[in-house]
Amino acid sequence: MSYIPDGYGQATLNFDFISGPSNPMAIVHGYSHAGVNPAGHAGVIMGLWRDQWMPGPDVTNNLLFKGVDCVEDTEHALGSATTNTVGPSSDVALPPQVAILVQKQTGLGGRKNRGRMYIPGCTNASLIEGGFLLGAAQIRLQENIDDYLLGLETNDLNMVVLHSTLGLGTPATVVTLTVDSVCATQRRRVR
Repeated sequence: MSYIPDGYGQATLNFDFISGPSNPMAIVHGYSHAGVNPAGHAGVIMGLWRDQWMPGPDVTNNLLFKGVDCVEDTEHALGSATTNTVGPSSDVALPPQVAILVQKQTGLGGRKNRGRMYIPGCTNASLIEGGFLLGAAQIRLQENIDDYLLGLETNDLNMVVLHSTLGLGTPATVVTLTVDSVCATQRRRVR
C-alpha cells in the first residue's frame, strides 16, 4: 500500500473473469477527498466506473466488475461498495494478461508525477494485428475514461498519483488520462 496522507485515499477496483483462466484483477488509483468517508467514496467510484466504463461495446461480458475498496488517510479508514456488473459485448475476451493501457498525466514533471492503469476485459474485436486498438475503439475508450475522470472531479474525488514512500510531498493531481493505442501485456517471470 502506498503512503496515504490525510485528505487522500486509495481506491482498488476489483475484477474477475467469469469463465476461463483468471486470477482476481485490480485497478488502483489515488484520490483526494474533503472528509473521511471511505464507504461513501467507494460507492461513488463504483457507480462512476460501472456507468462510464462498463457499458462500452469494447468491454467483454466475461469481465465481472465486483466493486471498490477504499482506504483513506494516515489512519487507514476502510470502506467498500460491491456490485456484480458485466460488460455488454459477447465477443471473445482477450486473455487475462492483456489489458488496455491508460497513462496518467499530472501538471508536474518527473517519474513520480505520472502513472499507468491496466484495464482488463477488452474484446478481441476491438484490436487489429499487433495489439493495436481499432481507431473507433480507442476513441470510445478515451471518451469513457474522460467521463470517469470528469465524474471523479465533479464529486470532489480528484484522481491523484500517490507516492510510494513517505515524505515525497503532496500527491499530484491527475489532469489527463490517455488510452494508449497499443494493448499492454503482463509477463510472468519464471525463476
